[in-house]
Amino acid sequence: MLVDHRAKLISISVPKTGSTSIHHALKRALGAKNEVKSKLAPVYHLNAEDIRKIMGPQTFDSYFSFGVTRNPFDRMVSLYHDFHDQRGVIKADTFEDFILNRFDEAWSQQLHFLPQSFFLHAASGQVTSKAYRFEDGLENILANIVDRLGLENVAIGHARKSERKNWQDYYSNTKTADVVRKVYASDFEAFNYATEVQ
Repeated sequence: MLVDHRAKLISISVPKTGSTSIHHALKRALGAKNEVKSKLAPVYHLNAEDIRKIMGPQTFDSYFSFGVTRNPFDRMVSLYHDFHDQRGVIKADTFEDFILNRFDEAWSQQLHFLPQSFFLHAASGQVTSKAYRFEDGLENILANIVDRLGLENVAIGHARKSERKNWQDYYSNTKTADVVRKVYASDFEAFNYATEVQ
């Protein structure tokens, strides 16, 4: 997460949605000094509901808070490559093998694999002021935020980009898509993503 009290800005870090790239760009633009120092994932990826409790609802609601969402099919492919290629934690050699044979309850409860609604919603619905869509382009998202805050325009880079095929190519087996639909049912509904691979 990124919190800047001068700009009254809260950026929720939803894993594998470009959050880190946006944070780096915003930190440069803001000269941010009060980002949480911990590199621990549970702190960096605090959800909006918990941050609202920590800051107090009145303060939280007076800030502009946002997160970025991503098509759950695409996000799952990105998660697989991150944890397989870069972190070396997933031992399955193919995406299909991981989803159909190894994506058990333990993986589904791992912080990075939690639904995006966990990060941006509470029982009452969306907590953040805005939920941007990764598909609209990180450059456009950043431009909107920069304009909203009255900052100078800044360039964005990809902090943790992985090399891979188009996400649609990973779903030739319909059973793979079925698993993702089930695991992320709340995201498909809350953020209005198509439940068919298109």
